[in-house]
Amino acid sequence: NNPPAQKPEALLPPPPAADGAPAAFDAVVLNAAFSTLYDPAAVLSRCADLLAPDGRLLVSHHLGANFPARIHEQDPVFLPHKLPASRDDVAALVRHLPLRLADFSHEDEFYLALMER
Repeated sequence: NNPPAQKPEALLPPPPAADGAPAAFDAVVLNAAFSTLYDPAAVLSRCADLLAPDGRLLVSHHLGANFPARIHEQDPVFLPHKLPASRDDVAALVRHLPLRLADFSHEDEFYLALMER
């Protein structure tokens, strides 16, 4: 008999702080995942809720934004969204959230949008 599978700690909500206030993550990483989200705004909002006051949210793709864009063009059901193509696009996505864009890189083989709470 195998022991029951345990969920990775990073996917569980953090435990409450000693004073009863909700604890939060220092960082949330969406690597090669953003394009698969059916409601990116809702996911970004939930990520912002999970972040500590100085927490960071990283949206990245190790093959760059062009790779998921090509797949999206071929099959928008499989990949419903492209990565935000510019600083302005990222800023528009988080304009109503307690996040600010801290860094952005859109290269042929690497994509990064770093937001801070």
